[in-house]
Amino acid sequence: MYKGGKYMGLFNSKTLSIDFGSKYLKFAVGEYKNNHLVIDQLFTKELNEGVITNGKIDEFNLLEKTIAGMIKEKRVKAKNVSFTTASSDVIKREVIVPIVDVEDESSLIEFEIEQYLPGPIREYVIQSRELGFTEVDNENRKRLLVAAMPTDMADLYFALADSLKLKPLRFDMHCNVISKLMAYNNLNSAGDAFKRESKLIVEINHHFIDVFILEKGKYKFSRRIFSGIQELIRLMNVPHEEIENINFKNLLKDEDITVLQEVDYWIDEIRKIIKYYEDLKEENKIDKVILHGDGALIEGVDTSFTNRLGVKTEIFEVNSVVDFNDKTNVDDLAGYMNAIGALIDE
Repeated sequence: MYKGGKYMGLFNSKTLSIDFGSKYLKFAVGEYKNNHLVIDQLFTKELNEGVITNGKIDEFNLLEKTIAGMIKEKRVKAKNVSFTTASSDVIKREVIVPIVDVEDESSLIEFEIEQYLPGPIREYVIQSRELGFTEVDNENRKRLLVAAMPTDMADLYFALADSLKLKPLRFDMHCNVISKLMAYNNLNSAGDAFKRESKLIVEINHHFIDVFILEKGKYKFSRRIFSGIQELIRLMNVPHEEIENINFKNLLKDEDITVLQEVDYWIDEIRKIIKYYEDLKEENKIDKVILHGDGALIEGVDTSFTNRLGVKTEIFEVNSVVDFNDKTNVDDLAGYMNAIGALIDE
């Protein structure tokens, strides 16, 4: 929450956040100082294939060794850690429950989310976040975003923090950390566009594209498109030994017809998501598309989306509520939004 000029949901001591992708780990080190989130370090480490799959840790020892090596190499002093990842195994749903005490609310949440789970609820860690209130049959009800994560997945992340001798503060999903960062970003903005507009957030990764809708600041639903930067590179039919030399930021500039066709496929899939949302209610309308992730660094991708999708598209940027240490490398900032957002607590 925001109170008295201070955003109370920020971690007040230096914290390391780690964004776990299938190809890269993204790190951010920061803390809350002088009414701002101050970022001291941003850095990346490429992962071997198969270390993390769909958000699940498959090679624990190798991952622990990799992170410990980066902490040592970058001389990270923070003892607190916040994790974020994305996984299709994490079930996210909006539920509406009566306004009751906390204990009864937990039981209601479990009852509502259980119907969407492929296994017994005891095999999941359940988290919820309040979205607001609504009226049902003349009775005030609470709207909640509920996430159910497989327990075995969560346990490995907390075991990782323990192995690294770090204090885990939070383990969160990409859509939630981006929602929080956008809300925080809005604190110094003129007007209140965050709560007036509905936005489509598109995270373009190396192996997939995650899309979710923020309706007037509130999460609605998400979808995954199984394509990404690596698919564009594959379609270029480049010899394997030359793949590492490809600068993915130039993929659109090269005007390879198969690459352009794949980007058209992305846009067609996103157009379907927009149509589905706008068909739900007459008043639903996507005002803007926001891109982030490494794919947002592809030169001209925002213009391509705007022209072909017909909706204004921008690269996600942080404003003056986020400060960067003079020594912080702010190149490729769009690829670090999850890690930066993970520094914001509820």
